[in-house]
Amino acid sequence: WLGGTLTNWDEIKKRIKYFRKLDEEGTSGEFEKYTKKEQLLKLRELAKLRTNLHGVQEMTELPGAIFVTDVIKEKNAIMEARTKKIPVVAIVDSNADPDLADYIIPGNDDAVRSLELIISYITDSLGGPRPKKAKEEKPEKKKDLRDGMRKL
Repeated sequence: WLGGTLTNWDEIKKRIKYFRKLDEEGTSGEFEKYTKKEQLLKLRELAKLRTNLHGVQEMTELPGAIFVTDVIKEKNAIMEARTKKIPVVAIVDSNADPDLADYIIPGNDDAVRSLELIISYITDSLGGPRPKKAKEEKPEKKKDLRDGMRKL
């Protein structure tokens, strides 16, 4: 969570606008008119902005509510939402304080499958895209030497 996203929204909006402009310049090739050092500095700044603002770049206004999967790790976001009087919907585990959330979803916030299930129900009810499941890496099949010989 980028601190100040909700409480300092006016500045974040300006940075999002600048990020979009810089990203557009980078994709259109306008960086070529700068010296190599200036290009490097702009690329570094773009990478930093992408890291910090990529998740909120489509936001045009403060959200009507926020959804938190772990009230302990995202305490900063919850406190900002409280300051702005934004309702908090949260998955609350037995080791967390349920008073931090306005709307509580009891569940295991440590298990990926549990989170995927809860998030998929929420996105279905909101009509949004379903989250992608974590893919298990499959070992690559060993090629048999005879397979190569058959092609010859």
